[in-house]
Amino acid sequence: MGGKIWVESDGCDFGSIFKFTAVLEESVEIEKIYDQNKKMLYNKYVLVVDDSEDNRLQLMDMLTGWKCVPFICSSAEEALRYLNISSIKFDVAILDVNMPDTTGIELAHQISSQWSQLPLIGLSSVGSSVKGDAVFDIFESKPIEQHIVLRALCTALLMDKPKGLPDISTPEDSLSSSYSSSDGEKKSCSRRRRLLKRRSNRKSKKLPADTRVLLAEDDSSSIDILIDMLTDLGYTSVDVVNNGQEALDNLEKHSYDIALLDLKMPVMNGIDCARHIRRRFEEKERPVIVAVTASVLAPEKKECHDVGMDGHLSKPVTFADLETLMEKIQNNEILW
Repeated sequence: MGGKIWVESDGCDFGSIFKFTAVLEESVEIEKIYDQNKKMLYNKYVLVVDDSEDNRLQLMDMLTGWKCVPFICSSAEEALRYLNISSIKFDVAILDVNMPDTTGIELAHQISSQWSQLPLIGLSSVGSSVKGDAVFDIFESKPIEQHIVLRALCTALLMDKPKGLPDISTPEDSLSSSYSSSDGEKKSCSRRRRLLKRRSNRKSKKLPADTRVLLAEDDSSSIDILIDMLTDLGYTSVDVVNNGQEALDNLEKHSYDIALLDLKMPVMNGIDCARHIRRRFEEKERPVIVAVTASVLAPEKKECHDVGMDGHLSKPVTFADLETLMEKIQNNEILW
C-alpha cells in the first residue's frame, strides 16, 4: 500500500506504540457524481453482457439505482438478439471481455460493424489492457466499482453519437428493470395438485403461429419489445390492450391461449384482472395467465401466485426468459 509500519517503545515499564502509514485512494462521492448527471442517465437503455451472474446482478443494481434501463444478457448470442430488435435503441453497451464461446472483443467487433453509433464499454478481469481492446470506446478493469462504472457510463453517453428512445415523462412510467430470479418459495401440496389438474385440462400443444396471445400492457416501449420478441419466436397472433378491463372485454369476445398481464395498469391492474378471469371462465376456457412485472419481491410474486396466475415474467423481459416461458406453456409444464 506504499506505506510503512514501525514500533516505538520507552522500555518494558511503559509499553509500546505501533504506528503505520498507508497511501489510500481519494474518497469518491458517488452521490455527487450521480446528482450532476442524473438527467443524462435517466431512462437510458443499457445493454449488459457478462457470463458471470454475480457481475450481471451487480451491474443491474447499479444501473437501476441510477434510473437507467438495463437489458441483461449472459452471452453474445442473446445480446445480438436484442440488438436486432428494431424497437430497442440502445444508448450504450457494457461488455465483459473474458466470456466463453464468443468473447467480449469478438462481440464488440460485430456490434461496431453493424451498430457503429453505439458506445462500447469493456470490462476485463485480466488487466487494464488486453489485445484488441482498442475496439472499445472505454476500457476498465474489474472488480467492478460503482464510481468507475458511473464515470465510464457518463463519458459514453456524452459521446457524439445518437441516443436511444425518447425519455418518458416520469420515472413511474418508465420501463423499470429487474433481474429474473426464482423466489424459491415452497408451494403447498393442494396448490400443486390444482396446478397439475390445470395442466392436464389444457388443450393439446399448438404451433406458435396457431397460438393466440393477449398482451395487456400500457407502456408503448414494453409493447413494442414484447411483440418483436414474440414475433421472433413465431407467435404472430397477438392482440394488445392497455388495461385489465380491456383484457376482460377481449376475453369475452375471443378465445386466447396465453394472457400476458402487466401488473401496474390504469383502470384495472393485472392482479384484479386475473381474479376476474378465474371467476368468469371455466378451467378449459381460460388462457394461461402470466404476470409481467418489474418487481421481483417475494410478496408481489406470492400475490400473483395466490390469485391463481400460472406464472411470472420479470422486466426487463429477456429473449431467453420469454422463450423458456413459452416453451414451458407449449409443453404444459408448471411455470412456478
